[in-house]
Amino acid sequence: YQLNLRNLSLGELLRAINRPDLRGKGELEGQAMMRWDTLDKKFIEGFWIDPARLGSVGPGVLQYGITQKSEPVETLAHFQALLRQGQQALVMRALENFHYRNLSAEILRNPKDFSKISLKISGKNPDVAHGQPFEISIPIEGNLESVIVDSFVRDFSDLSEFEKERY
Repeated sequence: YQLNLRNLSLGELLRAINRPDLRGKGELEGQAMMRWDTLDKKFIEGFWIDPARLGSVGPGVLQYGITQKSEPVETLAHFQALLRQGQQALVMRALENFHYRNLSAEILRNPKDFSKISLKISGKNPDVAHGQPFEISIPIEGNLESVIVDSFVRDFSDLSEFEKERY
């Protein structure tokens, strides 16, 4: 099956995966090809995503790991101190309030492996190095199905009994 995705809210998508440390604003669109094998008509044995591609429609904001407002990284000494902690510390600091120009993701999945997501974002954090632009690539591998199933179960449990009967 081919899915054409339009007007997909990044904020709603991130809320669905129930990560309070991850928020976003913006709109996504893309396509996904999905296939599955069934053992019988009631049980899906495995499914594939041959790759799904999502991209931003215009600029947006991605915020990760915010527990409290961090001090701006304005001076060279502050920037160097952050770099001494490693490149990952700089990236994590940038992602606290990342204003992206472009965001794209490619998702692959076959029944024998975990899902693989390649996330690429370009933009800046106005509080880091006076808004110096960043190009960030993040490979993610994991059990995407549990995130999807958990969000559906949570959403379904929030429905009234009348609404559940309609399903």
